[in-house]
Amino acid sequence: MPPADMDEWEKVKKGDVRAAEEPDEAKAEEKSADGGGEDAKVAGEPAVEPDGAKPSGEKEEDASLLHKLKSSLGLAKDELEKRYYRTELGHQYTTLADFERMIPERKRILVIGCTGAGKSTLLNKMAGNKYVQDETYQFKWAEQPPIFDSGAGTDSVTKLTSFANVHWFGDSSKPVVVVDTPGHDDPATADITEQKARDKLGELAADLHNKLKMMERVDLVLVIHNDPMSNRLNPATMTILKMVDEKFKKCSKSVWDSVVMAYSKCDDESTAWRMNMEPWCPADHMSKQKDMQNMIMSSFPDTCKSPIPILCLSGVDQRKEAAESHSAENFRQLYRLLETAKGVDTSELQPFDGPDRKFEAIVAEMDAKQALIDAIEAQNMVVGYFAALLLFFIWRTVFIPSFLRIFLMDLPGPLDELVLVLLVVHFLGYTKVKLSMTLFYNKWLRSYVKRALVAGGASAGEKEKAS
Repeated sequence: MPPADMDEWEKVKKGDVRAAEEPDEAKAEEKSADGGGEDAKVAGEPAVEPDGAKPSGEKEEDASLLHKLKSSLGLAKDELEKRYYRTELGHQYTTLADFERMIPERKRILVIGCTGAGKSTLLNKMAGNKYVQDETYQFKWAEQPPIFDSGAGTDSVTKLTSFANVHWFGDSSKPVVVVDTPGHDDPATADITEQKARDKLGELAADLHNKLKMMERVDLVLVIHNDPMSNRLNPATMTILKMVDEKFKKCSKSVWDSVVMAYSKCDDESTAWRMNMEPWCPADHMSKQKDMQNMIMSSFPDTCKSPIPILCLSGVDQRKEAAESHSAENFRQLYRLLETAKGVDTSELQPFDGPDRKFEAIVAEMDAKQALIDAIEAQNMVVGYFAALLLFFIWRTVFIPSFLRIFLMDLPGPLDELVLVLLVVHFLGYTKVKLSMTLFYNKWLRSYVKRALVAGGASAGEKEKAS
């Protein structure tokens, strides 16, 4: 028997009948198939995943779910911020709660000055409104009603410190928060021998103080000086500068690094104010800006160590478009200063000790009154939030199976409940929650607790503590 036949016979004897019957060509095809296993996988055979690994389809599905979850969380965050922060464009906000919810990432410019200096007019112009003269030389707003009330006269038009979200000169790529303040030389506060005037002065100081503290940060303080002609530091402007210096004394940064002074009413169509003003000042004269810088540095030698920027601004638009506007260039310079400003902390503000009286007691009293008013108004809302949170905890524990609770942040121990309670307290405000819950306890629960203590034979000290 030939050797090849012997090999076939040996395979038959061992039981490999299929191998003996297959022709050589079939064996070659099988061998080719075995050797090209990788090519078969590439051609469309499903790849065998390692133990514990997810198929690629499931991985793609997980990635898609993760992307949707991130998108949902982003939308929820945007909606929460929209509801929490004061985001409406062009709306004048005035309350203490509004200042607490100012958009944190936007640049903030605080404008202060004496009555009639043109603060509100300048702020309206920064917001993109145009203040022009008509054919009868009457001033009016050309396009839309102003955000801040403004007008000529000796009485302060602005009665409370307020702010608005604006686009700088209407440019949506330059969102800014502008803060308007009342004139502190308002005739209503002139005669400090009268109780009414003293009360008014205290209210203005306390209102500004409390709202600045709620802001926690101001990027630029713009002091408006309304006398570009004589260039004198009048008593009203000097008092404002003293107030700025004293209020920010305990801040980690010098407030003077964030202070800019601006002459107001430097209209482009007027020329009288330009005498000795840069860039028209002759080389052999000291410019008004340098003279003013020297006066400020000599008045505050311990805190103001370097010259502050001084600009020339106008709230009035030209009747005819000119090739170049000096005021417009100064507004551009002001925005550059605001962009690069590092800001100053307002959480450590000091009450201003003016020449007539100290405001510390008034500030504390006004702060307590305002907080109590806010708590009274928000009492039902605060109690409602915590009642809803309690119902959520009960629902989660009673009605949700234990293996699903982890998806509702139900972790072992009280940590998750504590975190949720603290988040609600942070969202509503600690002071508001504390005062609202105190009011709720005194009004609805105190009598029941007292009767329960009496029934339980509590000591006199415990009864007094409950009361």
